[in-house]
Amino acid sequence: MLRILLLTLLFSAGPALAECMRDYKGRTICGHGPCAKDIKGEVFCAPHRDGTATRNDSGEVVCGVGSCEKGSYGGIYCAAEPGGDVVRNSSGGIECFGGCEVASQQLCERVMGTP
Repeated sequence: MLRILLLTLLFSAGPALAECMRDYKGRTICGHGPCAKDIKGEVFCAPHRDGTATRNDSGEVVCGVGSCEKGSYGGIYCAAEPGGDVVRNSSGGIECFGGCEVASQQLCERVMGTP
């Protein structure tokens, strides 16, 4: 009985994956946050539940740990803190709560899910 309780706690303690999508090969790819497909059909997911996965102007998926917004010159900027928000100020610039970082594919995750 104690063994079953410990196993149950062990498997329920980790964070659950939030979203899954199938890629162009039919594989299920999951992540802790939202997922998006790039121009080739590859799936990339945000590393946090409140993160962002979005396509840039080149068709690549880039991610951020917080909310993201496209800048005036085409870059995508994201809040550097999980759950952080991004807003446009009165002059059209981007401000991020918790600091800003440039969205990148290196911030994305790809966890193989079950079919």
